[in-house]
Amino acid sequence: MKRIVAILSILYLSFAFGEYVQDLEKFLVQKQRFVVNGIFYMYDFNQDNKIARSDWIYLSDDDGNAYQLLGVPPAPNNAFGWLPLDYFPDDLDFENFSGLFVYIKYPGDPQKFFSWLYVMLDGSVYKLMGATPNGDFVYLDIDNDGRPD
Repeated sequence: MKRIVAILSILYLSFAFGEYVQDLEKFLVQKQRFVVNGIFYMYDFNQDNKIARSDWIYLSDDDGNAYQLLGVPPAPNNAFGWLPLDYFPDDLDFENFSGLFVYIKYPGDPQKFFSWLYVMLDGSVYKLMGATPNGDFVYLDIDNDGRPD
């Protein structure tokens, strides 16, 4: 029975995401140029040697400012909970960033403020899909295994 449920889940997800993924792939392939909008750094704000979900600094290429991700509770006008930082931590290693954030403006995204790609240094690329009510970000997971694809 579990195997049948798993197969039906995969078929459903393939159907549900199939058109979205195909259209997204076409859009990305046809796009001539992508602009990096900012850089993410892991930073342990409370110095407890644990990286929490709000222990990220975003350095915006758009305005040159730095923000703490989820530094304030997410809101309709601030889905990422950006908290502007008026300083750069002295111990932030600018050469050792975690990834790049690229706004793709994909017309197939129902929420345009989540139309982003996160590009990691190892070349992995993740498509942001949205967020849960408590601010956990959701990435495209085609095979529903709990890991972004």
